[in-house]
Amino acid sequence: FFNIHRKKQNKWTNYILTDEEINFIEDCKEKCNFTKIINFASKIEVGIVTAANHFFILNQDHATKYSLNEFAYPIVQKSSVIKNKFFLDDELINSLNDDEIPAYLIQIDDKPKMQLDRKLRDYIAAGEEELLHQRFKMKKRNNWYHVPEKWIADLFFIKRSHLFPRICINKSKYRATDALYHIKVLPLYEAESLACSFYNTLTFIDCELNGRYYGGGVLELTPNEFKGTCIRYQRYNKSSQFDIDKFIKDKNIEGLLQYNNSIVLNELNDNYRLKLNKIYQKLLARRLRK
Repeated sequence: FFNIHRKKQNKWTNYILTDEEINFIEDCKEKCNFTKIINFASKIEVGIVTAANHFFILNQDHATKYSLNEFAYPIVQKSSVIKNKFFLDDELINSLNDDEIPAYLIQIDDKPKMQLDRKLRDYIAAGEEELLHQRFKMKKRNNWYHVPEKWIADLFFIKRSHLFPRICINKSKYRATDALYHIKVLPLYEAESLACSFYNTLTFIDCELNGRYYGGGVLELTPNEFKGTCIRYQRYNKSSQFDIDKFIKDKNIEGLLQYNNSIVLNELNDNYRLKLNKIYQKLLARRLRK
């Protein structure tokens, strides 16, 4: 009957910690008025599923080669291309173009082929030669070549992470595949401030407890697990936003948490924050097998 005197028992990863540690985490959430991140968003959904990324997502040269530039929209295909970015701006698409990385979604209207531009019909024919139209997910569409659109997100959450979970600000209104979750922030809140508020030790602990991990120490949160992750919204000015951006660019996670804990966890004294850090390091060491 180990670990029965605890406030939270809903996931197996909680049992890495003791009753006292779990209850301490829950008490800290109460002291700091933490609440689920879904309470700050009108929508949180998975990204675009093309079912054939090699066909629907092209690099700039290939989009030009097939004369499809007018139908091409910037998209983040893999979380790895974001690297250590907090602001996803024009600098990202420029670097992807320089490296010839696929970064453009070919968006074809959901209408019969004969009503489409000739360039699109030729490209669709090439896809049918690959038998793409016979794939299971394609058959479920009205027209196999139309990728269902997504609304433009304010923020992206990277569903799989390694050293620490990540939220990015969608400055240049990119689209993204299902490697990232789309977040639409409620009008009452500022997207940049919500993203900044995410980077604190208590929220990182919640991600570790809510998610699951795989070989190599990869942490993954499903949409519902992410929606249930707790956060405390604080307003950040431009200067503070750029400070956080610099910490992330420099991969200075210790500095980032120390800086942001003083803002988000300001209700907690140094001893509380130190104890939270020890709990987080315990969870992190277990996941990374250190």
